[in-house]
Amino acid sequence: MPRERDAVWTNFTEIKRDGVTRAECRRCKANMVALVARMKTHICASSAQSTSKDAEPSGSSTSPVPPKKLKQTTMEVVRTGPGKQHEIELQLTRYVLATNTSFRSVENPQLKKLLELLRPGTNVPTRQKVSGQLLDEVYTEEMAKVGKIVKDMPATLSIDGWSSLQNEPVIGVSFSAGGESYLINTIDTTGKAHTAEYLSEITAQMIKECEREFQKYENN
Repeated sequence: MPRERDAVWTNFTEIKRDGVTRAECRRCKANMVALVARMKTHICASSAQSTSKDAEPSGSSTSPVPPKKLKQTTMEVVRTGPGKQHEIELQLTRYVLATNTSFRSVENPQLKKLLELLRPGTNVPTRQKVSGQLLDEVYTEEMAKVGKIVKDMPATLSIDGWSSLQNEPVIGVSFSAGGESYLINTIDTTGKAHTAEYLSEITAQMIKECEREFQKYENN
């Protein structure tokens, strides 16, 4: 009984040449040795290639798409002008005062590096400038704010004995109004005994100074 032919032959045409049997693919007309394994491999490969082509959108090209050219952009570095420089110096002074940090800390090279990273071209003020000119500006600005806040409000002046970080005797003078307290002044009392007469003298002096200072804002 003859052996049944493999079903893969339905995709091929049998061709005999010089006594040799070959197979020709009915899809692509490829000619090959009539080996069932070879024929099945060809059918699987051609089927996969056909499926891939069918999946491509109409009108698509198999030629490689050239990469898009990226636009060259430049980063604009914002430099620090005189106005912004002064604003940064004042804010740095406020930080030093609010954190009770030494004036010497502004000359630390790490602070200069930080400011240069945040805003190139910023100059760090010297400790002499922070403890002098800038301190006076911040004090005047803050006193103006307090004067506008406490205008026409009943107020209380208080004094209290403190010690500085160097254990020096200091009297702190605070001004309370509207539920808020404001440090007005600190007085170094080294070599002074805190007698009733001395404290009364300081109190009277500070009352006059507060009246004189806050009167500037009565008409503002």
